[in-house]
This record gives sequence, C-alpha cells and structure tokens, in this order.
Amino acid sequence: MIWNIIDARKNPHKWKKIDAVAESTAHDNSCKGADIFDEEDDYPVQYEEYFDVPLRDAVLWAESLRGKVTLYIYDHSPEGDWSGIDLKTAKPEDLFEDIFEQRSKKSSEEQE
Repeated sequence: MIWNIIDARKNPHKWKKIDAVAESTAHDNSCKGADIFDEEDDYPVQYEEYFDVPLRDAVLWAESLRGKVTLYIYDHSPEGDWSGIDLKTAKPEDLFEDIFEQRSKKSSEEQE
C-alpha cells in the first residue's frame, strides 16, 4: 500500500515511461522533517523496483504491495541506474540534487 510518494522526475509531465522504486515507509523516518512512521507493518518492503513502465502501472504496482511503502518516481533511464547512482546506497542528496540545491540557495538568501 502506498503511504507516501516522492516524485523525483526532472520533468513531472512525463508519464508514459518512468522508473519506480518502493521501500518501506519506515525508511523515511531518518529524513529531516519527515512524519514518523510508527505503525505496525506485517510485510515490510525493503526494496522493490519497477522500470520502464507508465506512471499509472507503477502506482497500481506499488499499491498492490503488501507492505506500507513510499513510492519513488524517477525519469526513465535506459540503463536503469539514473546516471550511475546506486539506489541501494545513495543518499537523498544524490537522488534529489536539484531540490537540495534550491533549499540551500533559499536558506542562504534568507540569512542575508
């Protein structure tokens, strides 16, 4: 079941071909500002991937998983690796570089 969605596509209007990853929503607990997932989850999903699919199929797939998951949506990469990023070991700033840069810039501007 989907409990959270992180849309990391550079072009959010692309939907015919995307790559998706599902992980236990409990993994979000370590992210700054995240809601804390403290619910029971009898079927935790550590890591599942579904590549080269329409967005609708990815959502239906993630919703069909037995565990409570965060669905990560990425631009489709023919290599399935998002330009060399290893999703199993990547840090959030590796995956969401543009977002982190924007937040950092905004924070700097607010301090001035």
